[in-house]
Amino acid sequence: MFTQKGNIFEMNNPTRSHIKEAAKRVFLQKGYEGARMRDIAEEAQINKGLLHYYFKSKKRLFMEVLGEVIQSLSPDFDAIVRLEVSLEEKIALFVDLYVETLIKNPIIPPFIVGELQRDPDTLIKELSELQGRADLEGLFLMFQREIDSGHIRATSPVQAFMNIPALCVFPFLMKPALIRLMPMNEEAFNNLMRIRKREVTDMIINSLKC
Repeated sequence: MFTQKGNIFEMNNPTRSHIKEAAKRVFLQKGYEGARMRDIAEEAQINKGLLHYYFKSKKRLFMEVLGEVIQSLSPDFDAIVRLEVSLEEKIALFVDLYVETLIKNPIIPPFIVGELQRDPDTLIKELSELQGRADLEGLFLMFQREIDSGHIRATSPVQAFMNIPALCVFPFLMKPALIRLMPMNEEAFNNLMRIRKREVTDMIINSLKC
């Protein structure tokens, strides 16, 4: 599985990214406290020694995974802000990307809530760094232009864009209960969420009207 050159081990297979993907699956299922390095090694189908060679500690591996998880929850924000389309179309694009991301990764919302309870400082730091990379100035300018032109009422863009993740994420947090209470299967739930895209977009747009 690996060869030795002096004191340096070179891995042929699996790759470092393969190990991180395995770790992501384990952390998302079990959280930081519940996951063990042994679990991750078994998921990646490698021995613990090789795992520790690439990632010296569970904390270090978790932080890399957490950063990627947080990033995956942020759609291509800046690209949408820069598009030469109407505000309504941009909001629809944001909603579409959030819902499709969550359909592909439905376990992320409960994972984030669990980690927020366990270690809020670390999670908030990651969220702050992501916010720092986003073109918030571009977003605020876009909203101000819409307000100045009379297309929407005077309102805070922060409030408007908090509604997007709030309205998109909550059903996924409630997914186990919704599937049992409705009742419905996984496919039916995903179809319901795709239909909900229009509902969410309309709710946000209507809340912005003068």
